[in-house]
Amino acid sequence: MLQILNFEQGLAMADALAEASDRLAAGEGVSGPAAGRYMAAASEYKNKYAGAFVSKRQLKAIRTNSKLQLFEHEGALLACNFDPYTAPCQRDQPGQEPARRTPSHNRCVPTCPNIARTDTHIERAQAEIDEIDAECADGLNPLPVTRRLQQRRATLAEIIGKHHRTRVHLAQATGDRT
Repeated sequence: MLQILNFEQGLAMADALAEASDRLAAGEGVSGPAAGRYMAAASEYKNKYAGAFVSKRQLKAIRTNSKLQLFEHEGALLACNFDPYTAPCQRDQPGQEPARRTPSHNRCVPTCPNIARTDTHIERAQAEIDEIDAECADGLNPLPVTRRLQQRRATLAEIIGKHHRTRVHLAQATGDRT
């Protein structure tokens, strides 16, 4: 059973890396503390594996390569460039080796150094803001619910603004001036 889970994890990582590579090639911007690692992982994947069938051996190599630990987290509107030694979601017992090899999405911390956000994540955040605006506009929600929605909207607006101020593109990061 563990072999199947490892295989599925490898497939999910390969899919995330392939999608990241395609989006970066299309000119998508990336922001966040792990933006450089995000772009490096996508580039390494593209150079080694893109355009070909990925074998079980290659999936294992992807899964165990610490530079390719990319996990999409759509609910949190981010990608996690997972490093268990710096991930706040892994801080169960100080002084011990991290027990998990994958991020704990339910314990994601906004200040994590492993976060990268792409233009796609920001488009999803804007769509959520639009939904919140529509829901608050009708005035049918109780005041506590409206306040929580407004807090969520403010958080999303801050994320969007920071992304637009700090995002980089693959061409900028690699020095390509074409």
